[in-house]
Amino acid sequence: MANQFEEFNNQKTVKTEEILFEKASREIRDNGYRFHQQAHDKEGRDPKVYHISEHPRALESRAEQMADTFHLSSEQRETVKMAVAWHDTVIEYDKADPDNLLAMIRRHRGARQGDKPNGFEGNEGRSARLLEQEMRQANERARQEIFTEEQISIAVWAVDATYPDVGLGSDFKGAKFKEYPYYEIAIAQNPNIGALFEELEAEGISKGPLFLQPHLEIPLEEGQKVPKEVLIVALSDLGGVGIIGKDLFFKEGDDEMRELYGNLRRSDIMQRLIKGDEEQDRADREKVTTAFLGWAQSQSGFAAWQALRFEKILYLLKKQNDINMEEEQKLRSQFSHFEDNVRASHERVKELKSKFEETKSTFGEKAAFLYLAREMHY
Repeated sequence: MANQFEEFNNQKTVKTEEILFEKASREIRDNGYRFHQQAHDKEGRDPKVYHISEHPRALESRAEQMADTFHLSSEQRETVKMAVAWHDTVIEYDKADPDNLLAMIRRHRGARQGDKPNGFEGNEGRSARLLEQEMRQANERARQEIFTEEQISIAVWAVDATYPDVGLGSDFKGAKFKEYPYYEIAIAQNPNIGALFEELEAEGISKGPLFLQPHLEIPLEEGQKVPKEVLIVALSDLGGVGIIGKDLFFKEGDDEMRELYGNLRRSDIMQRLIKGDEEQDRADREKVTTAFLGWAQSQSGFAAWQALRFEKILYLLKKQNDINMEEEQKLRSQFSHFEDNVRASHERVKELKSKFEETKSTFGEKAAFLYLAREMHY
């Protein structure tokens, strides 16, 4: 009888701890979304275009599917949700030079010492520490350890892993696909992307902007076991191009462009570009047109690099027996849009250029610029 009573008490204690964990986690998740909304949404302190609160909500949906794939526990799932909600809460940046029409904002990226340009004091690091603070305060309020040190460490790592580094090659015009150390491994592992890169090369596309996540990839390269929560948060962020269809991929890419080109977000500048008839207006329209088409052109290379990164990550997970065949197949099913989005991006540029020239020939350069601006979601 005493043993039964003790077992009942143990079960009751475990259930109470689970309820406390779920309640505290959801409060922290909600706090993250509230913080994000107040900082970055339309009515927030510093409204963004791409990094609005819809961004982490979209990531949470992507992460949920991966959590199912890897059979995460309820506590692991809650950790993922907290990390997703708090990533990108801090987005500090240097404003675009007002004297340079095409100047971009310069985000204070960084999660750890050595990250460029802001290291430990970068946006990702500060966002991660806000999450850590929330978790520790929840422990203090409850006067017990709702979140263990390991869980806090994993949550911080998950946010850190969203820090993006970039490789643009020796000419700063793009990193070459075939110089990637994992290129041959990737195309051997997935012959379909081998055919894709042959197509790109035939079209004169041999490089693109390589965005990577060193705090996910370097540990994998070194044979370190990366918690699934970290993997999922990182992949749901930069790997989105493999998950979404072409229309949403175009929209997300254009929104990021609009957020970066700070001066072009000013209504007075865009109105001048659309309506102005002075020689300077025409010259500026030509400059912006080149920038718009250049951005659209870069998206196929960006997506191609993410396809290579995905193969690299799968290869390293398999190398350390940290993913089984069923999990790999499910992950591939979720990340099934890389090739389509690479091809669709390339075709989009062709169509944009063709219709721009057609509109310019028929209705003039001002009408052609207006067409392009609308197509780029301005």
